[in-house]
Order: sequence, then structure tokens, then C-alpha cells
Amino acid sequence: MHLATIWGSRRDVLVVGGFVLAVTLLLSWPAQLWWTAHQLLHLVALAGVTARCAVMADRRSLDQTRAAVAQARLAHATDSSRCRSS
Repeated sequence: MHLATIWGSRRDVLVVGGFVLAVTLLLSWPAQLWWTAHQLLHLVALAGVTARCAVMADRRSLDQTRAAVAQARLAHATDSSRCRSS
């Protein structure tokens, strides 16, 4: 999940989180943990981690977009100053 947070989008994080939740549910079946406090604790913790990672991925994506816009503005300003001095 953390790799999806670092390299992926919010959608990627939610897909991985959904997969982890599904696997957790399926692995609870043989241990007969269905609808117990133990299973609920695991599901709530995983949902919380997934939500937090989705927010972090969204913020990272927004920061990258802002950095790209700032870099484009700087490049444009540099190009315009070169044209004026020529």
C-alpha cells in the first residue's frame, strides 16, 4: 500500500486498499473470525490506513502538479527575458 501511496494515484491506493480488505475478509473465514471484534478491529484499521494513504497520494499528486506549473512559469519567464535582452 505504501508503494501505491508513493508512486500511484489516489485511485491506485484505493484499489490496493480494497484488495487488502478483501483478502483480510477471505483469510478470516478459515479462522472463523467472521463478525467478531477482532475482525472488525482489523477492518477498521485497514480502512483507516487506506484512507490516510489515499489522502497522502492525493496531496503528493497536487504538490507535483504545483511544482510542474511553477517550473513552467519559471521557464517561460526565463525565455521571455532572453528574448528581450537579444
